[in-house]
Amino acid sequence: MFSLTRREQIVVALLVASLVIGGAISLWDHFSPEATEDFQVVRVADPPEAISEEGEPEKPAEKVHLNTATAQDLERLPRIGPKMAQKILQWRADHGPFRTLDDLAAIPGIGKKTIDEIRDMATF
Repeated sequence: MFSLTRREQIVVALLVASLVIGGAISLWDHFSPEATEDFQVVRVADPPEAISEEGEPEKPAEKVHLNTATAQDLERLPRIGPKMAQKILQWRADHGPFRTLDDLAAIPGIGKKTIDEIRDMATF
């Protein structure tokens, strides 16, 4: 075996005491109720919408295929709500597929501003 001097025994005892105290503090921080009350688990089905400078929610920038889109797909486009989505679907049913984005201008309530806003988000 080996033997330790008195000074070495003190150093080893201090190191062991430090490890024990540090472990106890770590466990206390981990399991104490005060440490966990600041945290909340929030489950989000869809990512939160970004807020524009005007305070309005921005819709996702995914491309929407105008000739196959459902009403829900169309509503992801800026300035297109449920009523306008139904108008677009009705126009498509009456007149056939859209050939250009400017075809949307034939639908009452859709103007140049709306077309310009959805230009980068729509496809055919």
